[in-house]
Amino acid sequence: HVIREMLEGLGAVLSDVEEAFDPEGGAYGGSHHHQHEH
Repeated sequence: HVIREMLEGLGAVLSDVEEAFDPEGGAYGGSHHHQHEH
C-alpha cells in the first residue's frame, strides 16, 4: 500500500487488475534445474 500511495502522491493514476499469473520463462519457467553444493 505504501508504494501505491507514493505513486498516487506523484500523480499516477492506478487501477486494480486481477489476472491469472502466467509467467514467461526465466526465473519462474522451471527450465533451469541444478543442485547447490555447499
